[in-house]
Amino acid sequence: MFILIISDTHGSIRFLQKAMDKYHLKPDLCIHAGDILGQKQMVEKTVNCPLVVVRGNCDIDPEIPVDKVVEAGSHKIYVCHGHQYGVGANRFRLKNEARLRGCDIVIYGHTHVLDIDNSDPDVLCINPGSLLIPRDFGSPSYVAMSIDEQNRVSCNAFRVDF
Repeated sequence: MFILIISDTHGSIRFLQKAMDKYHLKPDLCIHAGDILGQKQMVEKTVNCPLVVVRGNCDIDPEIPVDKVVEAGSHKIYVCHGHQYGVGANRFRLKNEARLRGCDIVIYGHTHVLDIDNSDPDVLCINPGSLLIPRDFGSPSYVAMSIDEQNRVSCNAFRVDF
């Protein structure tokens, strides 16, 4: 299973479209970790697969949930934007919430900083950065996560040229 992980598109699909076209991405699932700003249908059309979206601090659509648990293979993934857990300072509360929900993977956004943290043996923590406004001095970013037949997870971070 190939899961495309994105966040903080802030109403623009320009770099998402560029990544889809340039790298011929064909995800089985796309997870958007918030701040989609009314572009849910456009993102879904662009990725051409099921889309999971959570509400970010800039989103106002009450139909979008603030968090969600997604099952993929034998893994449970906790998805939220992260602002409600103070992720700008640390990820302690975020990882604890994932554990409380029985999740071994957590996906969040908000900081616009690309990070794949596997230092915790119980919870893989993924922030795809931002596909519009990166704050880590790089270009827009996303994460490609694969889960193989043995339920092994691999993650790769990618940058999209301006």
